[in-house]
Amino acid sequence: MYYFSTDKKKGDSYLAPVEPNLQPINPELAEVEEDAGEIVDFGQPISQRELRSVAFHLVYAVDRSDYQLQFDEVFETLNDYYDLGLTTSSFAYTFAQGSINARDALDEQIKPFLKNWEFSRLGCCTKLILRMAFWEIQQPHISNAVVINEAVELAKGFAEQDAYKFVNGLLDQFCKSRAADVFVVRN
Repeated sequence: MYYFSTDKKKGDSYLAPVEPNLQPINPELAEVEEDAGEIVDFGQPISQRELRSVAFHLVYAVDRSDYQLQFDEVFETLNDYYDLGLTTSSFAYTFAQGSINARDALDEQIKPFLKNWEFSRLGCCTKLILRMAFWEIQQPHISNAVVINEAVELAKGFAEQDAYKFVNGLLDQFCKSRAADVFVVRN
């Protein structure tokens, strides 16, 4: 099990091992938590990076249940279990719900950027991180560079080994194609 932590002197974030003493309150989510790792014990204000990690855990839990668990139930369970104090207007809720609700459309947007790859061959966590990043890139007032960097960090922590390189390259291509489309439309 891991939690997301920050070295305050250097400002670096990393995943650190943790030995939880807590028993799962929802048996259906116990296996998901075991696979995904531990969420941070937030005793202080939650950063955007930590909220993205929470959003990833939410998306992962719903995905691993083959979308049989309702998003609001998963959100409430994790929010209560970890005493996160998040509301349905929080960034983590909106981010996770948006990428879950748009998953089919996002998958279709991702597929053209998979050079010599089949979508079905992507690892679970890589798919989820790409969906989340594609969704976030399309939201107003969010820098593409920030989205790419955060997706790479999620991939380093949760996806398959070296998947972060793939995520970085694919998201860069997507952002460049969107910039080219905007240029064509404006001219």
